[in-house]
Amino acid sequence: MERTDIEKLAYLYLCSKEDGKKILGKAAMSYGDYQRIYYLTKYIGFEYFSTALINQYAPKFKEQEETLVKLLEDGYYYDAEYEEEKQMRWLSDFVRNIPFPMRRWMKEYMRQNDKDWVVNEELLKKYGLPF
Repeated sequence: MERTDIEKLAYLYLCSKEDGKKILGKAAMSYGDYQRIYYLTKYIGFEYFSTALINQYAPKFKEQEETLVKLLEDGYYYDAEYEEEKQMRWLSDFVRNIPFPMRRWMKEYMRQNDKDWVVNEELLKKYGLPF
C-alpha cells in the first residue's frame, strides 16, 4: 500500500462523515471544502495525501485559485485575522469530529508536533473555540 493511501485511510478515519463522503466522491467537494481539507491534511503532516488532493482538485478549482491570487496581487484587502479565525475553526471542528478514542491522542500529537502550538492554543482561546 502506498503512503498516500495510508494517509488517506487515516484521514478518513479521523475526519467527519461528511468530509469522508466528499473525499470518496460520494458528495460534492466545494472550493471551501477543498481549502479546509487541504489545510488540515497539511497541518497534521499528511504530505502525500495533501499532494494527492492538489493533483485531484486543483484542476477543478483552477479558476477560483487564479482569481484569489489575482485579487491578492492587485492589493485586494486581505483580512489576516479572519483567515486566522477560519483556520482555528477548521482545527477545532476537526478535533471535535475525531472518534473519541483517538481525540486525546490527536490533541497530544498536535501539541508535540506543531512548533507554533502555543500560538494556536492562544488563538483557539481568543476565538472561544473548544479544543
